[in-house]
Amino acid sequence: MYRHLIQQLLHRASDTKLLNIWSRLDDPGLTTATNPRWTIDRLKGLLQASILEMCCQITCFIDALDECDEYEIRDMLSFFSNLGEHVHEEGGLLQLCLSSRHYPHITIGKSLPLTLEGQVGHSQDIVDYLKSELHIGNSKLAQAIRQEMLERASGIFMWVVLVVQILNKEFDDGNIHALRRKLNEIPSDLHELFKRILTRDERNRDLLLLCIQWVLFSKAPLSPEELYFAILSRSDDNESLLSHAWEQEEITRDDIRKFIVSSSKGLAEVTSSKKPTAQFIHESVRDYLLRGDGLSKVWPGLGKDFSWTSHDVLKICCLNYINAMGAETGLSALESDMPKAPRQQKRMPKQNEILAKKFPFLEYALQNIFHHSDLAQSGGVCQIQFLKSFPRVRWIRLDNGMSRYMSREHTLAATLLYILAEKNAPNLIRVLPEPFTCIDYFNEPGTERYGPPLVAAIAHGSHEAMAQLLLSDAELSQHCNPSLIQEVSLPTEGQKNRRQQNLGLEWRPQNKAHPKSMLSYLLDYAHLSYVAYFLELGCWLEHLHSLDDLPFGQLDSPTLETLLTSQCFKYLEGRKAMSHIYKGALWAASAKGNEKMVKLLLDRGADVNVQGGNYGYVLQAALYSGNEKVVQLLLNKGAEFNVQKYENDLRAAIHSGNEKVVQLLLDKGAGVNLQEGQLGNALQTASSESNEKVVQLLLDNGADVTLQGGYYGNALQAASSKGYKKVVQLLLDNKANVNAQGGYFGNALQAASNIGDEKVVQLLLNKGTDVNLQGGYFGNALQAAARWDNKKVIQLLLDNGADVNLQGGQYGNALQAASRMGNEKVVQLFLDKGADVNLQGGEYGNALEAASRMRNKKVVQLLLDNGADLTHKED
Repeated sequence: MYRHLIQQLLHRASDTKLLNIWSRLDDPGLTTATNPRWTIDRLKGLLQASILEMCCQITCFIDALDECDEYEIRDMLSFFSNLGEHVHEEGGLLQLCLSSRHYPHITIGKSLPLTLEGQVGHSQDIVDYLKSELHIGNSKLAQAIRQEMLERASGIFMWVVLVVQILNKEFDDGNIHALRRKLNEIPSDLHELFKRILTRDERNRDLLLLCIQWVLFSKAPLSPEELYFAILSRSDDNESLLSHAWEQEEITRDDIRKFIVSSSKGLAEVTSSKKPTAQFIHESVRDYLLRGDGLSKVWPGLGKDFSWTSHDVLKICCLNYINAMGAETGLSALESDMPKAPRQQKRMPKQNEILAKKFPFLEYALQNIFHHSDLAQSGGVCQIQFLKSFPRVRWIRLDNGMSRYMSREHTLAATLLYILAEKNAPNLIRVLPEPFTCIDYFNEPGTERYGPPLVAAIAHGSHEAMAQLLLSDAELSQHCNPSLIQEVSLPTEGQKNRRQQNLGLEWRPQNKAHPKSMLSYLLDYAHLSYVAYFLELGCWLEHLHSLDDLPFGQLDSPTLETLLTSQCFKYLEGRKAMSHIYKGALWAASAKGNEKMVKLLLDRGADVNVQGGNYGYVLQAALYSGNEKVVQLLLNKGAEFNVQKYENDLRAAIHSGNEKVVQLLLDKGAGVNLQEGQLGNALQTASSESNEKVVQLLLDNGADVTLQGGYYGNALQAASSKGYKKVVQLLLDNKANVNAQGGYFGNALQAASNIGDEKVVQLLLNKGTDVNLQGGYFGNALQAAARWDNKKVIQLLLDNGADVNLQGGQYGNALQAASRMGNEKVVQLFLDKGADVNLQGGEYGNALEAASRMRNKKVVQLLLDNGADLTHKED
């Protein structure tokens, strides 16, 4: 939900707003990370920053609160309540429209409650529904029944829907005389009505239970075809049907829909969406079955552990379907085409799509059999025999056949442990009949995509499986205390790193070029508790191929501290490897503004002036972070600044936006007029970023306002190109040369005309800028304004004497630029001002050619009507 709200807000935000939103975030782990881990708290932070920055009237509609856990609802309401107050303080308005059934009951301080069933319109909706859907005629009896249903419904629409179905069936069977008696037999309570529907007859009770179990406990909503074959898979009598491809002419989709409605006694339906799914007719059905103990009331034999036993039943359905696959699936052909190692063999294109159409339930069965088995094991339903007899080779063949990408295929040698690690089945890993240690897999990386099962678990974000692999190893090999990884230390769902990028990881065995260490994988993708265990394990030292691949820049403070204080890293000091580690760690800590870690590293002997990396040297990394204390700490330790080899330090501090850091460097004697890099000097950098206070600070410390060089040529052109009027005024007040030339736009007026900022253009004209000054990419200000169709600026320049026939720049003249844009009114304006319609030069040669190339028929005709010479047209 938070992601969806953020996406809607960011989609409407301008580039400037997006930058401001990002600057509002107070989360170094998010703003400095290359691939941040999105937790619920981080999503809340981004949503809050987005709403506060938009700071207008925003209304959020949130439906079906009752489908969330109560603690999630309370947490969300608390968040929005506090956010609403912040928005109000900043002059905005945040409104929420929440819908829910009557429970759970949660008090909201500032709210306007609305009970739907108490509204006149709601009752009228029921009346209208009864008129259109209750097909029992219009006799006095029928009218009386409709009125009685309206009164007994008590505003519950679902009760009306179910009773209409029952009475329509009685009427169709000719039992008109029994309609009132039937209505009197129907309970008014919705849950009692559900129970009556489920127990009204004993026909196909097993089918009913299985259908309900699938709709309740499937990992994802099933398509009608998936549910149909999933239900049939429970019985051995259907093996012949399951082993042959689905013939849609014999078993139509309409047949399947009727089967689902019949099997569920009308409590399940097929949605009418583009990709139909089978679901309960209303969420109140699920609520009755689970919260209302409906399952145990209707099927007392299920006991309290019905969810675990249900998952075991669903596992059996998946297994039966897999075992039923016959020769028609193409297994014999797949076997000959089986890759000896991933990516080495090709198979026919779209084979997975063909198999999916023939066997609709196959993909779900293959992908989720371990999910259901693992949940059953977690509830105490033993799965050891299932693991012993599991058809591993058959599963691999079928899974490879269904794989969308060849890189995800397995070899026939893939172990069950490897597969369980990928599928995140920790409970099954725990009860595997054969003991194992992770260490064994380091020495034999294997031929699977990720090599060892532990790497497979890391790559797939299988955190629980990762923990169980390490725990199982600890229990068996007694390498260290397994208490390092307790259940309470496992990351929550929001903390897990399940990025799609994980699937791009590749395990490279020791005999391959540029191998990647197991420690690096753990640092990059795992949870801190796993890293701590792995470090204490000690075995990683034998498999640390290179210190270069350790991702220090992506580590948070606790992980970095764990690394540096571990016994294993202390061991490296004797191998003279710590200087390399300190270098990477000091860069990372400085870039994150982590004062504690920077001090720890410096106290341990890290070189404060080490050079290289993305920031050039450590001080630059700290300056970009904008952390004043870290910068001061590095300077106190002897960090050098104004190193010419890299971008100068003042500019780095300006990028951080922290005036105190800028002042700190100025107090240390930083060269305020040092020239280097794309933006030339510090003043030009500050002017291009609209930091008025920093601009004033630099001017007060001797910055030369007329200094030339860099992309914009000078500070005035930089500020003008972004439309920063206050900075432009400040520079002009400090005697900036309004006609200074150089840089991409040639002069400040052309830069302001290019962006279309009327106020800045007027300010420059008032200060005496030459309106016909030439140079730069567009040649002159009028051509720049014409290229981007800035009508107000065009008129302003013309009113101040701009020469419409001035030549030079990309398009040769203003008329050609306007013709390329296809703006008929601007072209006419230039012609009225005396523009030469046949003036030559520029990218298109002349205005007629530019309009023709862009297929601007009206402009072409206008130019021809004003004497454009066709002999000058190239084609």
